[in-house]
Amino acid sequence: DTNDLKTAFQEKFQQEYCTAAERLEHGLCEVSDLHGLDKDCDATLKLVRLDVKHACDVLSQNIKSLLESKGNYHKKLDCLHIIETLGDCIHVSPLLPSLDKCKSWARDGVSSEANDIEDCVSQTAEWDHIDKLLVQFQEGIIIDKFTTNEATYRLRPLMELRKKKEVQVDDILDELIRNQD
Repeated sequence: DTNDLKTAFQEKFQQEYCTAAERLEHGLCEVSDLHGLDKDCDATLKLVRLDVKHACDVLSQNIKSLLESKGNYHKKLDCLHIIETLGDCIHVSPLLPSLDKCKSWARDGVSSEANDIEDCVSQTAEWDHIDKLLVQFQEGIIIDKFTTNEATYRLRPLMELRKKKEVQVDDILDELIRNQD
């Protein structure tokens, strides 16, 4: 079941992820029910719990990496919906990051990407590259529900900064041309 969970996350299948998590939840419920039957069984169950915890720790790190990365907003949205859905799973949800923690990671990722675009605008006049970054960043609006509107809040100032920089560059070029004549 933990392999199904990891595969579904990597392949971005929201329904398969939820199904795998539900199966894992059912399995962990059975493990809890079997606990205390005898010492040999308890030792085996402890190993099973450790394996599940390890798999969920790795998955949690993958979730964090995804949410803090640039772009991938549709995959981030799926991930956030999944974490939200799994909040009701008594056995699985404590093994995964909380929705609030995931929201924080996603907000940090959006903020970091906005800062990188801001730096790019201030350091270069490669308009095609900057426009591509802005279009990618604009997709971040789809996760605004989870990030307290971070992408929407940051997008307009970034667009204005880009426009202001283009005007400055044009003015400098015009001045250089006038000075050569």
